[in-house]
Amino acid sequence: MLAFDEMTLYVNDLTAALEFYSTLLGFEVLGRDDRNNQEAAYLTLGKFRLTLIRPPAKRMLPPVGSISLTFLTDAFDQVRQNLQGKADVSEQGPNSWTHGRCLMMRDPAGYSITIIENHKKDG
Repeated sequence: MLAFDEMTLYVNDLTAALEFYSTLLGFEVLGRDDRNNQEAAYLTLGKFRLTLIRPPAKRMLPPVGSISLTFLTDAFDQVRQNLQGKADVSEQGPNSWTHGRCLMMRDPAGYSITIIENHKKDG
């Protein structure tokens, strides 16, 4: 059986990415490593680990929309309120895929972020 452990995202602005993931989404910053002419930050959200890397030279990031991260929350209204005015967020109602409301936005590097209301089916 597999379990997802970690994801690495390349970013051109590590400061903006750290602000987005820690302040807006609630990731805990475990540390930074600015050696070897490269900046990296290590974050965690529960068991999910995220590494953000700003390479030594500006590089092309993956095409917009090619990488998407999706999170579930039991505190949808609180998350929406925390993001209000701080990120360009669109909201959609429940559909056959999400079953709960969802917020969609892009992080500072252009990666797609979706936050879905954790909707538990009855029975």
